Amino acid sequence: MVLTLKGLVLRGFCTKYFQPRKTKPMLYTGYLLNFKLKNMSKLYYRIAHEETQQGLWYDSKGNFTGLIHNEFNFCMNTNLPMPFDQDLVGWLSATDSLEDLFNWFSKEEIERLENHGWFITVYEAEKVKQYKNHLVICQETSLVKERLSLACV
Repeated sequence: MVLTLKGLVLRGFCTKYFQPRKTKPMLYTGYLLNFKLKNMSKLYYRIAHEETQQGLWYDSKGNFTGLIHNEFNFCMNTNLPMPFDQDLVGWLSATDSLEDLFNWFSKEEIERLENHGWFITVYEAEKVKQYKNHLVICQETSLVKERLSLACV
């Protein structure tokens, strides 16, 4: 992808000067800057345990835990069965926005879950598919980018 910089301000950088990280400002003599697309990954959000990254229905190996039905039955989706499906082993339920995540878990529920080690976890993923009423990301290739506390959102 080629981007023309003449007469354009890109994220606060002046077109005359382009400042790479940890170097002095330099005069950019050309007007073309090549940007390389690294990959087509995107960020996804889910509630996961801070140590194991497991969800509230299944652990990271696909074994049903039912934590949302028992220990965390204060969640609005406590009655959502989420039956076992062999095709979903190795896939993690996720959303593509925080707003959508708040449709699955209220802010009050997330605040309570944080007291037990469950946080909004941000994943970078390329392999994504729609499964019935939600998105799933590939567990093997998805990377945890950060863990968010509701107080910071």
